[in-house]
Formats: sequence, structure tokens, C-alpha cells
Amino acid sequence: MLLDKLVPVNLRQVWSHETTDFSHWLSQNENLDILGDEIGMDLDIIKREALAGRYRVDILSKDKLTNEIVIIENQLENTDHSHLGQLITYSSHYNAKTIVWVVRDLRIEHEKAIEWLNRNLSDEIKIFLVKIELFKIGDSLPAPKFSLLSKPYGWTNTRQRKAVEIEKFPENFVDYERICQSIIKSSLINFLNKFAIPEKTYKRRELLEKYSLDEKNDSKYYIQHPNQFKKVLISWAKLNKLVVNKLHQNEKHKGVHKSGGVEYITFNQE
Repeated sequence: MLLDKLVPVNLRQVWSHETTDFSHWLSQNENLDILGDEIGMDLDIIKREALAGRYRVDILSKDKLTNEIVIIENQLENTDHSHLGQLITYSSHYNAKTIVWVVRDLRIEHEKAIEWLNRNLSDEIKIFLVKIELFKIGDSLPAPKFSLLSKPYGWTNTRQRKAVEIEKFPENFVDYERICQSIIKSSLINFLNKFAIPEKTYKRRELLEKYSLDEKNDSKYYIQHPNQFKKVLISWAKLNKLVVNKLHQNEKHKGVHKSGGVEYITFNQE
């Protein structure tokens, strides 16, 4: 059987201008789908050349699963410091947690920089470095090929992850959208679901201390932000169709106070 070979095509022969040609092509949803297939994310266009102060984002898009903003910066050249800085500027303007840098080729310094950022930034921040190439066979039209060069540690694509994440939650938390929108860590949901009993009274710090024993890492944030922990208890109660009743009582004198003293919490039925 005779086979032909892939022949690389110069990107500038097809897209002479990065903004008016390549960004315009990539901003079409059918082409975002090709990029999304490579990084494992369902992307949807929001706006091309979106304003970010005095600057413009090449492509402003979103993850269809999470509705989170995704910044896409294109560079039909080798990576450089300028574009790396632009990514940070654009992301801060839109409070975007996901960044995609599409390049012709990369310098090793920038590959190391992206890997360092993915290792050291919050797990919520995701940075993808993607190479764009064009190939043709014989006299065929050029065909694009995206190659993922760097991705967040532990990343699995959202299409596969959706089913896995839903299975992590207890069966009575069937309203997945409400859980996604809540501020509760999944480990705290599981803890409260097992430990908190409706109509039983707890000391608020007792709940936090018990949770800390089970989940040392996740509990650090709530230990530093006790008021946030209180808000979380209220959110969890709402998900379970419960209400939180609070009572401050001085243990020594057994007096009831509107504030101060030890805080007791009861999860009552609505």
C-alpha cells in the first residue's frame, strides 16, 4: 500500500496576520472545538478582541461545563516575555482562572516558567501551553494540529471529569449546579453529611476541630477564616433543607447572650 507523508506548512502562508486572520479563524466555535479536544475542555466563544483596560484579549471564551472564563492568547511566533505578561494582565482583569497560550514554538525558558506556575499557583489556576502547526498531504488543503505542551498537574479533561465529580457527592446532593455554585469544599460536605445530626446541638468550634482531625489540609482555610466556616454551615444546611439556629452561652454562668461566649449550633428541619 502506498502512503503519502504529512508536509508542514508555514503558518504565515495561511494566517498572515495574527489578529485579523488567526484569531478570527480560531474564534469560530468549530475551530475552538479542535483546540478544546486537545486540552480536554468544551470551549465557547464570548468575544474576540475583548477590552482589558487599554489592552485587548485575543479571545475571551468560557468552559461550557463550569461557565468559567478562559483567556486565549495567540502567538504565531516563538514565545516571549511580552505575551507571558499579557496573559497575567488579561487574566487579572477578568479574574480568569484558566489561561491558554497558543504558540508557533516555545523557548525553553517559557516552558519552565509555565511548569513552575502550574506547580506553585493555587489549584484553581490552570495554564495550558499549546503549539499550533499546519500540515497538508500532496495538494490537499492545509489542516491544523494543536499539540499540548504543558498542562496543570493532575489535569483530566472536563468531559471525563464531569461524571467523576458528580459521583463524589452523596446521593442526597443531587442538585449538582447548586453544589458547584456553593463555597463548600467537597471534603467538608462529606464530613458534615456523616457527622452533623439534625436537632442535635454542637459547639461551633467542636465541629471545626473534628473536621480538622479528618481533613488537616482543607481545614486550614476555615481555621484562619472562622466567619467563613459559619457561612459554610449555613450553605450546607440549605442544601439539606435545614436551618441553622445559633445560641451564644457563657459556659461559666450558663447565661444566654446575643453575642460573646461559646457559640452553639443546631441544625433544625425547615
